[in-house]
Amino acid sequence: MFSTANLRAFGGFLITLLLLTGCENAEPSEAGEQAATEDTTEFVSLTSDQTGIDFANNLPEDAYRNIMRYQYFYNGGGRRHR
Repeated sequence: MFSTANLRAFGGFLITLLLLTGCENAEPSEAGEQAATEDTTEFVSLTSDQTGIDFANNLPEDAYRNIMRYQYFYNGGGRRHR
């Protein structure tokens, strides 16, 4: 019914059509411009006295504990001060 060449041509046309319709000129919307200019702060920094959490993420480095030997060195959770 359909030859392989026709199917490939139709597939190429369809992919090109999808790519071209998916691209558009991105002009900033009015809502986006408003959101960028407004202060949308949702979090407030609290002191350790207010939260009850006393925390520091101090990471002493040496020859064996460093980012070059252990790539997750800075991903730690820190430790609690006593």
